[in-house]
Amino acid sequence: MVVYVEWVLLDNLLMDYVILYGAAVTLRFRCPWWRIALGSAVGAVGAAISVFVHGIFVYVYKISLLLAMSVCVCGRGKKLFWYILLTAAYTFTLGGIIVGVFNLLHVDYLTSDGLMYTLNVPVGVYVTAVALFAVLVYSLYKYIVDVKRVSAHVVGAAVTMGSVVARVRAFRDSGNTVTYDGKAVCFVTGRIKGFADYYAACLLRGQTVS
Repeated sequence: MVVYVEWVLLDNLLMDYVILYGAAVTLRFRCPWWRIALGSAVGAVGAAISVFVHGIFVYVYKISLLLAMSVCVCGRGKKLFWYILLTAAYTFTLGGIIVGVFNLLHVDYLTSDGLMYTLNVPVGVYVTAVALFAVLVYSLYKYIVDVKRVSAHVVGAAVTMGSVVARVRAFRDSGNTVTYDGKAVCFVTGRIKGFADYYAACLLRGQTVS
């Protein structure tokens, strides 16, 4: 059997990134993407090297690799312990989901001895596709929730610009306490019809302040 090292690295790199990112999101731990990428790279290289480790040292090596990946992402802070546990849990969960999907779709993914998977496409590609779909669904859900939350504060308003009155939809911001010369300040955008001309005329007449 021929095993391509680039496939091993790609599989583990993509799967490790999904797992490490998911653990960080679950714990609401903010970290730059490059730290997750670094942890994923450590995991991918470590997985490729693990084929040379045998016996009881395999368990020690795997635990050490998990620790190294987690430290790369969140450092040695208070959340490290929980991050390690969650990463391990997601690893087993994702592995079970992948096997379940393959069995459901009747995909032949094991060799004759049942010890290794064999596919025309790396498992990491499937995992990435599922992860992107999950991100798309989550983003759509968040957008709908945000729209519903904001819509309760959106009202109809009229912007008077000299003799021109523009009807717009406005956000009623209770947190806006900006005032000028004893009057409340409202914020508008240049997309309001007629506002650019009105502002230019006020600017020429010296009726603007900064």
